[in-house]
Amino acid sequence: MNRELYSPVDNADISRFKRYLPNDRHPALVILKCHLLIEELLRSLVDRFMKEPSALNDARLGFNQYRCLAKGLIAHPKFDGLWEAIRKLNAVRNALSHNLEPHEIDDRIAELIKYVSANNSFNHASINELSELEQALFRMHITLSAAKNSDDKPNQNRASVTI
Repeated sequence: MNRELYSPVDNADISRFKRYLPNDRHPALVILKCHLLIEELLRSLVDRFMKEPSALNDARLGFNQYRCLAKGLIAHPKFDGLWEAIRKLNAVRNALSHNLEPHEIDDRIAELIKYVSANNSFNHASINELSELEQALFRMHITLSAAKNSDDKPNQNRASVTI
């Protein structure tokens, strides 16, 4: 395992995950809470790499737009699997949020867990008392934390323009 990828995980991000993980561990609530935590990290990542983060204040960007911005800002192959997992999480969350009886939700959750477990893009650290779903979401969370705290300079090969 490439340890460099995972060194910049922020302990505050880990603490925040543990703090907001629901006590009753109902999968729907776990998905909804972790989706919010991931969205928070996406916004933080975008803010970190933008020269003027307040320029987005009136943009009313949604979760997927922040995912796409973050992917574009980091653009490093070591995080490629992360963006797809976040897309899958968003699809599961949307199914839960917009349907009283979401179609094949258990299959979608199982697919997300399998994807994260099998993908080398993720930090495979774990917390013993977590379910498979919670472990997958934790791994996504700390890998996104690593991306947020990465020293990789986005768009470092682009020329600057002076007007």
